[in-house]
Order: sequence, then structure tokens, then C-alpha cells
Amino acid sequence: MSNFVIKSAIYGDFNPSHPQAGAHAVDVSAALANALQHASDGKVNINNNTMGGDPAYGIGKHFDAVFSNGTHEVHYAGREGETIEFKPMISPGDLLPGGAGKLFSL
Repeated sequence: MSNFVIKSAIYGDFNPSHPQAGAHAVDVSAALANALQHASDGKVNINNNTMGGDPAYGIGKHFDAVFSNGTHEVHYAGREGETIEFKPMISPGDLLPGGAGKLFSL
């Protein structure tokens, strides 16, 4: 069994063609940890509700998360409105209390 931590999770406008790309992206590590706690099937819909708000009103958002066990990293990415399946890596029964830097067991 390996333990993974949310190393980073960001949500917002990453499009380099937008004048202020990246300025409208936020750390959603705590929101992701909360969404995973409530996802009995390990799936999280990436949207303004689950990610804690709309950092780039009127612009399609992107999501990127990195989990690490200190040796290996696992990356997840998606767009607003998509559902990401974090299983088999993350099991809701394995979640420990906390937000950013939250520990997950595999």
C-alpha cells in the first residue's frame, strides 16, 4: 500500500492565447480533497461547484492535479465539465482528514 499526497491542484484559465492566462487560476487542493471525500465511486466532476468557485468568469477552465508518494507522481488533467476518475489510485475509504497535502492510501 502506498500513500499519496495532493502535491498540487489548480483550476482556471491556462490558455496562453488569453491576455491574462494563468492570472485566473487558483489552488483547488482543498476543494479536490473535499470532493474526493464525497465521491464514493472515485469520480469527480470538474466544475465551478466542486472546485470552489469560478476563477475565470465566462472562460472555459482547465484542471490539473499532481499526486505524489515521494517517489512517483501521478498527473490528472481535464476541462471544466469533464469527470475524472481517480480510482484505482484513490479510494474514498482511504482518505485521511485534511486539505492540501492530504494523504491518500493505495
